[in-house]
Amino acid sequence: MSGVQDEAAARAAAELASRTRFLGPDQVDDLARAVITLAREVWVLRDRQRILEAVLGEKGIDVVQAVEHYQPSPELQAKLDAERKAFVQGLMQSLVPATND
Repeated sequence: MSGVQDEAAARAAAELASRTRFLGPDQVDDLARAVITLAREVWVLRDRQRILEAVLGEKGIDVVQAVEHYQPSPELQAKLDAERKAFVQGLMQSLVPATND
């Protein structure tokens, strides 16, 4: 994981740990459905990525190793980091809504 991912994960874990009760009994089934939905989507993306790699390979474009060893430019890395941060923040806001204490 990158430093940004590590920091975001650590903040999320600290926020979750600071709550005495995160989910009530009525929400556990909702969470299970969400996890199953996300797992299904991840699997679809993995399948599509492997298929895309195979199609490109059949066309003479071997991208598997190129992707493995690709080093993004500072500009692209900054964009990826910003998108990841926004994704994690959106996810955490939905899981741990801000309280008006």
